[in-house]
Amino acid sequence: MSSIVQVFRNAFTRTNAALSLELENTGCVARDHLASERTFLAYLRTSLSLVSIGIAVTQLFQIPSIIGKQQAQSSALYYEDEQGNQYPFAPTIPVRHLREVAKLGKPIGGAFIALGIAVLLLGCRRYFVVQNKLTQGKFPPSRVEVTFLAFMVTAMIVGVFSVILARRQPSN
Repeated sequence: MSSIVQVFRNAFTRTNAALSLELENTGCVARDHLASERTFLAYLRTSLSLVSIGIAVTQLFQIPSIIGKQQAQSSALYYEDEQGNQYPFAPTIPVRHLREVAKLGKPIGGAFIALGIAVLLLGCRRYFVVQNKLTQGKFPPSRVEVTFLAFMVTAMIVGVFSVILARRQPSN
């Protein structure tokens, strides 16, 4: 049993040595590398947020189709209080319109998830480029990454906002 553990320990040590980078801490080397790691973690948090938004949008856009199915079974949804009084829960919306809105959830949610994956890959690339440049005593500014991320997130937000506004039912 100990030989198996020793094999895994040796393999991990070799892998860890190949992936790790040990530098002499002169000047601000440690501070710069730790700042690079924090920046990568910010990319990771942004990626997770975008993926979460994608999942939420996909689920939220499914609600109209559920309401539409219930409205097809009955004329409207009602909330019943303790005294037995019924109040309309939601206005009656044409089922066709609700199905159209529900169809948009998956593409919009998928776009947010794809953007989250792209941000994670961008953050990984940025981390290793910066780490490589820091070992050479240089630092590359991140103009392209920041511009790309800002443009894509803005485009997604404007797209979702326009879909929501365009799909609103005109008031009678």
